[in-house]
Amino acid sequence: MAEKRMFSNSVVWTDSFLELSNEAKLLYIYFGMQADDCGFVDNSKMIARTLAIKDPDKIIQRLIEKGLVIKFNDGRLLLIADWNVNNYIHRYRAKSKYLTKLKKLYMTEDGQYTSAETNQLAFDYFQDSKGKTTEKSDEPDWLKNIGSRSKKHV
Repeated sequence: MAEKRMFSNSVVWTDSFLELSNEAKLLYIYFGMQADDCGFVDNSKMIARTLAIKDPDKIIQRLIEKGLVIKFNDGRLLLIADWNVNNYIHRYRAKSKYLTKLKKLYMTEDGQYTSAETNQLAFDYFQDSKGKTTEKSDEPDWLKNIGSRSKKHV
């Protein structure tokens, strides 16, 4: 796991984010610090207990409603929706044991994970033309759009 993580002002310095409770903001920041290289968090309950969050299920649900995290069917796995906006990790270096979970998700033009259909499957971003994990890549198209985010969180 990386020792350094970043948070974009276009995510955490918005009215929508700042309207969250302090517990929700804290939990989001800690999720970002503990996520793997693709933005997956598989120990959300442990993080919440460590921070003494009183009702973690309610807080996590609020983060889901705001579009900040995506919860998978198994209930324990979360994905930070704005991971690629906050952190850019070259796809040939990104490692995650949950990479196949991205097969059901898409990426917006600015790199946000979403369930809404776009022209970029999230999983395909991490694959080369032969279906293998890429070893080298140029900057993706969405990286150019990060500074000019037009979509605001709900």
